Amino acid sequence: MTNVKKNLYQKLIEVRKSVPYIKKGAEGFGYTYTKESQIIGAISSKMNEEGIWLDLDMIDLKDTSISIYNSKAKSFDIVDGVQATFEFTITNADDPQDKIIKRQILQDSGSDVKTIGGLETYANKYFMLKFFLIPNDNLDPDQFEKSVEKATNKQLSEFQINEMKALLNGNITAWEMLKSKFGYSKVSEISQAKYEEVKKTLKLFNLQSEGAIKNEDI
Repeated sequence: MTNVKKNLYQKLIEVRKSVPYIKKGAEGFGYTYTKESQIIGAISSKMNEEGIWLDLDMIDLKDTSISIYNSKAKSFDIVDGVQATFEFTITNADDPQDKIIKRQILQDSGSDVKTIGGLETYANKYFMLKFFLIPNDNLDPDQFEKSVEKATNKQLSEFQINEMKALLNGNITAWEMLKSKFGYSKVSEISQAKYEEVKKTLKLFNLQSEGAIKNEDI
């Protein structure tokens, strides 16, 4: 069977599907943020596999005035800074004429090499986050998956809800186990996607409580 060649957009979709979530993993200046290395580490393997090349060039740099809020004086200060224009070129290595070009303008106070390097890093990581639509927040990956699951999966039918309630039977320990294992605080939060797994877990829990099976069998 002949392999079907993918165009650049099809390859980029494969990269996007391979990185459903990145957690913010660094702290500084009162913020929690994502490091450039996290994003590169998450997408580089799939980009290599698909044959995608990413170039970043600074195509313009100029002095500018920047307004910065002074929290102590509760006013805005005008300071010297720089404005940089970056150009991102994403190329299909199997067909170099197949490419996407995007531009991004950033500015910051200061004009030294450190400031310019910081702008380049900032531009690169946030371009990748936004371009590949990678969700990025302070939640851990498990909590993120639960929030997506809750938003995209159908909820239980009335019959299934009643079945869950019967299995729980008002047992506080069973509820604690359910919250610890799945993160649900009420039956209505359980989705169709997790229904069978939750039901099996509750049945095993009830058997263990009755002494029919050992705890390690759950």
